[in-house]
Amino acid sequence: MFHVRANDVGHPRLGLTASRRVGGAVVRNRLRRRVREHYRQQVSRDLLPAVDVVVHLKTAAAATDRSRFYSELNRLFRAVARRKAGRSRRRSRR
Repeated sequence: MFHVRANDVGHPRLGLTASRRVGGAVVRNRLRRRVREHYRQQVSRDLLPAVDVVVHLKTAAAATDRSRFYSELNRLFRAVARRKAGRSRRRSRR
């Protein structure tokens, strides 16, 4: 699950949450590391506008395989980029 909000910093920021329901500390930390590394390597700062993105990891994330996990992250980050880019374009035309 994603939460997105515009920020005044000028670049995208990433936040992560994972409750104990996701799994033990090892599982939660592994998932957080995967999200951070994927964000660092795959999601360029040019892709996302100046937004704060908070990823709330669900219990199902621990059970999915890596390829599906990363493809879902890609899909969600691209959706955020499209949605925010569309809104900023509409505002600039007015």
